[in-house]
Amino acid sequence: MWFEAIPAALWVLSASICISIGALSIARSHYGRSAKPVRPVGWNVTKCHILSLITGLLAYLVYLVIGASYAEHVQKLYTQIGFISAVVLAALIIADVLLLIFQSRRAERSHIDEVLSGVVHTF
Repeated sequence: MWFEAIPAALWVLSASICISIGALSIARSHYGRSAKPVRPVGWNVTKCHILSLITGLLAYLVYLVIGASYAEHVQKLYTQIGFISAVVLAALIIADVLLLIFQSRRAERSHIDEVLSGVVHTF
């Protein structure tokens, strides 16, 4: 049935959001190009990160709630890959958090450089 794919679809959605956030953070951090100013992490990226957490948790919650009604071979598949998928998703989420922290630190240093060079005035 189609509803047997709901946990996998939620997991794939969460993982793709995590990968997108990581790629966006790397692109906006301007690694290797110190002359370009780095902007802070936006609220929309933060909201997407929370969305990836929620969809990742929902994938496992949906399986726990309605997984008993799945076919036996589907239950076996989800049971076999459950731990590995949780480790992969946790690694993606931790990598996102680290990349966002690095971007924030680079943005802070970039702002300090702009203030000290007189490009940006603070009052």
